[in-house]
Amino acid sequence: MGLEREESPVQRDLTGLDVYSADNQLVGTVDQVVRDTSSGQHYLIVTSGPLGGTTVYVPQSAIQSATEDYVALNTRMEEFSDREWTLPPSAGEER
Repeated sequence: MGLEREESPVQRDLTGLDVYSADNQLVGTVDQVVRDTSSGQHYLIVTSGPLGGTTVYVPQSAIQSATEDYVALNTRMEEFSDREWTLPPSAGEER
């Protein structure tokens, strides 16, 4: 598996934005946007807590909407543990 940094207008627009779950809970802040080189799937790397505390890898398919100010997900906070988003994506794996 390889992740590469995505150099695109999407990355510039989303990096630094707050990310909210479908139940309006703050998940964290977009650290960067990457693409899995094997599957082509894009992910938001979202960090929360002091000094980058927790990192989650949110697939593009989980994004409900994105504005100038925040990213809204289509997943409730309680569903995150079922998604295994704390693990980097494996090659070709869809989550």
